[in-house]
Amino acid sequence: MKKLLFIFLTMASFSTFALDNSSSSTNEKIQATLDKIRIQNNAPAMQVSVSLPGEYASRNFVSGTTEMNGKTNITTDSLFQIGSNTKAFVSVIILQLEAQGKLSIDDPIDKYIDFSKHPTWPSKWKNITIKQLLNMTSGIFSYTDDQNFSNEVINNPNIHFTATQLVNIAASHPDDFSPGTSWNYSNTDYILVGKIIQNLTGKTVTQLMYQKLLGSTQYNLDNTYYEGSQDYSENINARAVGSYLNINGKIQDVSSKGLSWANAAGSMLSTGSDMTRWVRALFSGPVLKPQQLNEMESLVCTDETPVLGCKLGQPVNNDGYGLGLYEKYDTNNNIGKVWLYEGQTFGTTSVYAYIPSYNTVIYVAGDYVNNERDYVGDLMNQILSILLQSHSWQKYRETHEMTPIDASQLNVTIIKFPKV
Repeated sequence: MKKLLFIFLTMASFSTFALDNSSSSTNEKIQATLDKIRIQNNAPAMQVSVSLPGEYASRNFVSGTTEMNGKTNITTDSLFQIGSNTKAFVSVIILQLEAQGKLSIDDPIDKYIDFSKHPTWPSKWKNITIKQLLNMTSGIFSYTDDQNFSNEVINNPNIHFTATQLVNIAASHPDDFSPGTSWNYSNTDYILVGKIIQNLTGKTVTQLMYQKLLGSTQYNLDNTYYEGSQDYSENINARAVGSYLNINGKIQDVSSKGLSWANAAGSMLSTGSDMTRWVRALFSGPVLKPQQLNEMESLVCTDETPVLGCKLGQPVNNDGYGLGLYEKYDTNNNIGKVWLYEGQTFGTTSVYAYIPSYNTVIYVAGDYVNNERDYVGDLMNQILSILLQSHSWQKYRETHEMTPIDASQLNVTIIKFPKV
């Protein structure tokens, strides 16, 4: 599979709405826009969650059926693959281990991986640091860019891979660059992070995920699941929507019982309400200590960073990649910093945006990948447009003495970067 592109239409509008006077009006517009975009793009199912300031629960919206041309409508409890949004969970586990004094993200990876057990892995990988894996500056080839691998998964979605097998694929290709000298999206990096976690703790990533994050009543992520290289249970799969991929104009069913091919790089399932809770907890809750959250939010230049003289892989203050995060600074509509991420598997796309200036989280997922158009990004953009002109955000601007928004001046910004 070629590198998949992330398209996020930020803080923008290409349609005009009257100002809302009630939350019901906002909800109706979101639902109508969700239905319209899903139908226009032939997506079987889509899910949206919006968490606004001062509201205890997220506003959840769904559209479509559990299968292509199916008869069973999805619900807010239906599960979607979240792809690379898994990476933030894995980064958090590493950073929590660091806070406990069990590692430093500046440690070389051969401190935790015995390379003598992996003779095909290049010895020059030994000095790559954990941080370079987390922020994609390792230079290691992404196994998902191997065409034979992609074809194998698409033709047999239930195929099983171990983490070692996935890294072996990457090791059969030349590195993209020397560690720390550039930036490129590599899913292999997070497979290696998963192996470090297991070797250090003696527990699988699955065990630690449920012990530290998914099983905690502190975060209430009761509908988020991770199984790594194993299939999901029948009960979980019964709640999962199908996954579909547009290949040369033909729609192929790539639904699967597990996501071993994505492993620690992107094998989680979740709901919109869980994802909005997770994003809030990550950025403003008790998930990480301040030092580790600062590390997670430390940014490096990517090939989409619009900074003059920015060198790939080197630190930047805005518009860069963190440790499983991406940040965009918007000046068009006085919104400022936006944390966002898009995850994409072979058949599902999911994206979130956390907007600190409005204390708002938006999450969108769709179970159909059409590489010719990012309809999930289109929907995110239109939801932002609705919120920018909503009664809730108008009131928030007034109480926080923020600059008013002129709806007639809104415009479109497009950001692209590779992802799983």
